[in-house]
Amino acid sequence: MKTRTKKLLCVPDTHFPYHDKRAWHTILRAIETWKPDEVIHLGDAMDFYSVSSHSKNPRRIQRLATELQIGNTELDTLQLAAGNCTVVFLEGNHETRLARYLAQHAAALDGLLEIPDLLKLESRKWEFYPYQEVYSVGKWNFVHDLGKSGLGATKSAVQDFGGNVVIGHTHRAQVEYMGETRPRGKTHCAVSSGWVGDYSKIDYRSRATARKEWQHAFTTVRIADGGEGFATLHPIFNGMAEVEGELVKG
Repeated sequence: MKTRTKKLLCVPDTHFPYHDKRAWHTILRAIETWKPDEVIHLGDAMDFYSVSSHSKNPRRIQRLATELQIGNTELDTLQLAAGNCTVVFLEGNHETRLARYLAQHAAALDGLLEIPDLLKLESRKWEFYPYQEVYSVGKWNFVHDLGKSGLGATKSAVQDFGGNVVIGHTHRAQVEYMGETRPRGKTHCAVSSGWVGDYSKIDYRSRATARKEWQHAFTTVRIADGGEGFATLHPIFNGMAEVEGELVKG
C-alpha cells in the first residue's frame, strides 16, 4: 500500500545573472516532469554583484537594473515551470546585499527598494521568508544557511539544528545524518543542496577549486502524513539529473 506524500523540490543558489544555464534548465525540466506540490528556492536567487561591498571587476555587470531584469526573466521561467504549485522564496545573504548597500550609501531610500517588490513576489503569489527565517513542512525545515559555510557546514547543520534541515549557501552537495544516543532515538538529516552558478563567471577564487568543491545539484523531499519525510540529493552531471528513475535534461 502506497502512502500519499507531499512532494517538495528545493532550488539552491542560482546567483542570477551568473547562473549556469544548462544546470538551471535541468532543474526547470525536473520541476515540469516531477510536478512537485511545492518549489522552495533556498536563497541567493540573485547575486547583486552591483551593490556588493567587494571590489568590482569592470567586465562584470555593474547596473542593478540589469541584474534585476535578467533575474526576473529567469524567475518568470521558474513560475511557468512550477505552474499552480506553491512557490516559497527564502531570502539569502546575497539578497541582503541591497539592504546593506542602502544602509551605508542611501539610508533615505529605506523601505523603497524591497526584495519582495523588486522580484515581484506578491504578484507571483510566492511566499517570502526573510533571511535566516526558517520555513517548515512537517518535520523538515528549510533555511538559506545556519551561519556557517565550507566543508563542515552540513555536519554542523545537523548537529546545531537538532532536526531535519535543507540548506543552500555552501554550494556543496552533501548529506549528513546523526542519530541520538538514547534507545530508539530519532535520526536527523541535513542536506546541503549544491548551487546553480556558472564556474566560468567566478573571479573571486580559483575556478579549479570551485569545480572541485562546489557541485550543481538540487534536492527533493517527500513528506508523509505525520510529517516524516525523506530527502534525496540530485547531482547534475553534464546537464542531466536523475529523479526517481527518470533522467531529466536541460
